[in-house]
Parts: sequence; structure tokens; C-alpha cells
Amino acid sequence: MPVEKILSCLIGNTFKSFYFATMIRVGIIGNVQEEDKIYQTLHHSKDTEPVGLYNPERDTKSNRFRVFHNPVELLEVSDAVAIYNAERISADFIRLLIRKSKHIYFHSYPLLSSSEASDILKLQKEAGTSIHLYNPYLPARPGITEEVFPGVKIINLQGTLENPEISLPVGLMHALSFLNKIGNSPIKHSEIIGLPGKNGALTVSMHAICSNGSVYNVLLTGDKVIPGVCIYQKEGSLFYNISEEGNQQSYDLAAFHSFIDSVRGEKTEGVVFDDYVNSLKSFLDIKERLNYSGVGVTS
Repeated sequence: MPVEKILSCLIGNTFKSFYFATMIRVGIIGNVQEEDKIYQTLHHSKDTEPVGLYNPERDTKSNRFRVFHNPVELLEVSDAVAIYNAERISADFIRLLIRKSKHIYFHSYPLLSSSEASDILKLQKEAGTSIHLYNPYLPARPGITEEVFPGVKIINLQGTLENPEISLPVGLMHALSFLNKIGNSPIKHSEIIGLPGKNGALTVSMHAICSNGSVYNVLLTGDKVIPGVCIYQKEGSLFYNISEEGNQQSYDLAAFHSFIDSVRGEKTEGVVFDDYVNSLKSFLDIKERLNYSGVGVTS
């Protein structure tokens, strides 16, 4: 083997070993009230170093993390940013993160317009950074994307709504982004109805037909149901339930691991920003029709 090629291999392997041995510095944007949950996720995540926390609500003390009072100072010492209260984050701040080449993990979905989301997606692709969004349906069945094949399928998904005013938008976005991730076909037409029940409970049912003929059925309700997913396809059916309590921390950890792997350039499953943008278009259409029928969707 030529000397030049040997040196190239040695240098490449050395660089790769150094890169994968380097800790990823993670800055946190979130509430101090959730610091224990955040700490558990980051503490058990491989090759990560939490560098501190910035809280938009201006809390000044934390038992777990160094507190930053200026978000820009936090960014200067971070390789990636984990955002736990995305509803307080503006589109301009997300653009700033991308321009500073920061990888982004959203534990809650950002509130963006369709044009803002499309602009941010274009900026992210130019920068080459990773953006992942937490979704409870993916880590509940690790490896699910490898078991779902392209082509026509039927997907039935059901989840719970504890506080409809808050959790309905979140529940819809989780469902839509999951369907977008594994469905391999955009929604062509959908029908949705929402019915209020006793004590403010709400049930929302959606039936959607996709461009490739696939069918999605979604049920989100405040009544007692077992959250879960059923996927029917030619290659075999998949069924799994989602534990609301016992495995929540493990879901958080699995989703964050997927994000860290993507930062390292590894192939992972997870809701990426492309999935969010495509889901947002469906969400805004559904929101308009629910509001028109008397079921308010506030965000």
C-alpha cells in the first residue's frame, strides 16, 4: 500500500477516534422546576457534558446546573442546545442557534408559522446542523422505522388528552409528525371532528387518506384509553402500547440518545425538522377546521 494511503488511513482513524471520544457540550434552555427530569436525561446520556441552563423566565438558582443569565453566553460554550420550553423561544432565536452552528433538540414543539418553519428548514439545510424533536411514539418502539416499509398501509393511533387546551395542539403535532415520519406519504385529504364531553373532556377523531393510498386513523381523547399504535402493512402488522408513566424517562432518554447520535453523524430514527415542517402544514389546516366547528385550538 502506498505510504500516502497509509498515512491517510492513520490520520482518518485518529481523527475519527478523537471525534467520537470528545464530549458534546449541551446547553439547556428550560424551567428550573423541571431540572431534575432534565438532569436525569442528560446525566445518563453517553458522551455529553451539560454546561449550564438558561431560563427565559429568569430564575436565578438551580440545584443541578450552572445558571446563565444571557442565552448568548450559554451558546458560546455549547455544541448543542436542548430546549425544554420551546413555547418561549422565538423564530429569530432559532435562526441565531443555526447561524452559530448549534445542533438543536426540542423536547416540546416550537410555535412557528408555516413561513417561519420553512425559512428555518432552509437555513438548517445550508448549515448542516441536526434538529430533532421529541416524540413519544418513536422511542416507545425502538427500531420502528426499520420495521415499517414503503407502500400502502393502515395506521391506527390513539392517545390521551389530560388538559385539552394545552395538550390538544401537542397531541396533534405528536401524532402528525409520527405519521409523517413512518408513513412515507403526505396527507392528501383528511376529515376531523372534535366533541366536548363531561367536565371539559374532549375527544378528537381524524381520518386521513394519503397520496399513496395509505389510511391514517387518529383518536385523541380525555377518556380512559390505552395509548398505542397499530400498523397494518403487507410485510406484517405491528402493535405496541405506550406507557404514560413508567417508561416516560426511558422514552426521554432514548429520544435524546437518537439526537446525540445524529450530532455525531450516525444514522438514527427520530423526528427531524423536515418532519415537523410537513406536519405543521397539516396541523394548521386541522386547527382551522376544528376552530370553525367550535373546538378551539389555541396554538
